[in-house]
Amino acid sequence: MNPAPSKEPLFTGPFITMWLFSFTVFVSLFMLLPVVPFQVLAEGGTETEAGLFMGLLTYSSGLSALFTGALSDHIGRRKQLIICAVAITACVLLYGVLPTVPRLVFVTLHGVFWSGLLLASSAHITSVIPATRRAEGLGYWGMASLLAVTVAPTAGFAIYKLGWAALCLSVAAMNVVMGLIAWSIHESHVGAPGWPTAGELKASLNFSVLRISLALFLYSFAFGAVTSFAALAADARGIAPREIFLTTMAFTTFLSRPVLSPFLDRLGHVRMFRWFVAMIPVGLALLSFAHTKWMMVASAMIFGLAYGNCHPAFTAYITGRVDERGRGGAFGGILAAFDVGIGTGSILSGVLVHRFGFGVAFGTATALSALSVPYFNWARPRFERDNSAVGRLLIHP
Repeated sequence: MNPAPSKEPLFTGPFITMWLFSFTVFVSLFMLLPVVPFQVLAEGGTETEAGLFMGLLTYSSGLSALFTGALSDHIGRRKQLIICAVAITACVLLYGVLPTVPRLVFVTLHGVFWSGLLLASSAHITSVIPATRRAEGLGYWGMASLLAVTVAPTAGFAIYKLGWAALCLSVAAMNVVMGLIAWSIHESHVGAPGWPTAGELKASLNFSVLRISLALFLYSFAFGAVTSFAALAADARGIAPREIFLTTMAFTTFLSRPVLSPFLDRLGHVRMFRWFVAMIPVGLALLSFAHTKWMMVASAMIFGLAYGNCHPAFTAYITGRVDERGRGGAFGGILAAFDVGIGTGSILSGVLVHRFGFGVAFGTATALSALSVPYFNWARPRFERDNSAVGRLLIHP
């Protein structure tokens, strides 16, 4: 009797390098984002203006993702990572010296380069992870961002006590480290000589991925709401520490990933995606009425368990059906829906908080996230007709 074949190695040197890269990327971002509303209010702005910062960042990221993902397929992923790291560092340094309105101009540019950074790194990591362990590998890779979200808000608020400029300098320093790591990686996809034409970029887009990814829009709205306003809600409700929701959410997902990631491939990407997305409205509904620390912790645990584990299942499902050479464009469709959802959640929630309060804002996010699974079920058959299976797939109903 032949022994069972051993699994292909996952934790290789290139995988660990990209894990560290992702960690620095998200530490730098989440040191900044939870603090921004407090800085805007300190400058005399409103909650609506506070929501614009993250809203414009993610809108520009999402809309530009349709092209920056395809761009990484043409110019090479390592080159794009380095360019984006330098540009984001410059934007963050400018935040430290600019007032609110001019700052928003560079937030828009930040979003464009942020999408380029995420899409090039996402396409690169799928070349590093064995195809038979794709969802598991994406789950472990995503733990880098989760660990970052766990520690970064607390670090950001601690540095903010020294002033806004000190925080921006610290975030810029993290971006420099990010750029140095990008410089050290080995190119997984060299691309074509020169820069692509507009026609070549358009041909690289995968609109069928964008269509089914609208399911992500419906629940990523909630992430924009809680990232921008969970800390303010805790502050207004007398709950301390004010970053309790974000840190609990990230910590819950971080602990659950090693347990649940292997089951994403084993039980099926589609099945696991549906299960986790169905849990998201439960956590959000609890947050809408959370007026004690322990209610907020419970809502963050449910939301973190669900939100943090549905994305690798969805991504593995999509990447299993597109060619490796076009994965940057496919990830562009995913990120476009995802980031536009986050941006809409941030901006609209700012308006709702300002006019009606936190309960209405989080309640709106609850209602939209409940539509995600029905939409996915409706869009899936057409997506599968448009995209033939590539490689060894683990797809279950």
